[in-house]
Amino acid sequence: MYANQAATFNGTAICGSNTLKLNLTLHAGWNMVAAFNESGILNLASVTDPASVTLKLVKAQESVTLSTTDNSSLTLSPQKTETRAITFKQTGGIVGPVTLSTNIPGVVVTPSTITFSSTPGQALQAQAATPALRALSRLTGQAQLQAQALTTNVTFSLNDKATSTLGSEGLELKASQNGVELGKTSFAVSITAPHVKASFQEYLRLSAYRATSTNFAVTLEPADGFSGPVTVSLTDLPEGVTAAPKTVTILPNASTS
Repeated sequence: MYANQAATFNGTAICGSNTLKLNLTLHAGWNMVAAFNESGILNLASVTDPASVTLKLVKAQESVTLSTTDNSSLTLSPQKTETRAITFKQTGGIVGPVTLSTNIPGVVVTPSTITFSSTPGQALQAQAATPALRALSRLTGQAQLQAQALTTNVTFSLNDKATSTLGSEGLELKASQNGVELGKTSFAVSITAPHVKASFQEYLRLSAYRATSTNFAVTLEPADGFSGPVTVSLTDLPEGVTAAPKTVTILPNASTS
């Protein structure tokens, strides 16, 4: 046990549901302490006889915890972005850039990377084995190193690969380093992206005969600000039936047949 100053503890302490029997004489620095359970009581006693101990420091598994005080749904469109303050808390001594991304194509985030700087001693955080020992460490004035955290505003927006959602979907904000996912958080999101509505002018039933061709009209209507060239094609045709794709230019707020 480490103490930043000399201290003596003798007697019984009750910390919540934990009962501790203390017989400690600590000096500044590292002290050898015996911890054992007797009839449900945790005994802590200084070791005064000559003895040796090996301290083993194990690095925590690298991870990033993402949290926010605003978990409300996101509503995204070409004209509308959303921003949330995200706190990134790293464990395991992560240093350097961490990449931010989402699980939905077309939804991008700014910034796309955050950077954890090196903190002296960050890999040496001492964690007491039980709540009782942690309480005792506070009594002795032991200072714990806290996991490095940073908070930044993350803006969600759409690029040209975005497609509209049917209602609300789950959006994951992921933090990764060197291709390894370290952590994530999630939001509900509704996306309204530029798109084209295609429809037949009336119920369509075609009769196809060998070595013949036919034409039919498809109405294309832009939605949510779409404009530009689109290619119309047919899929899942019967065997032996083909349809040549056709590219047309869609004008804003105008139907095309």
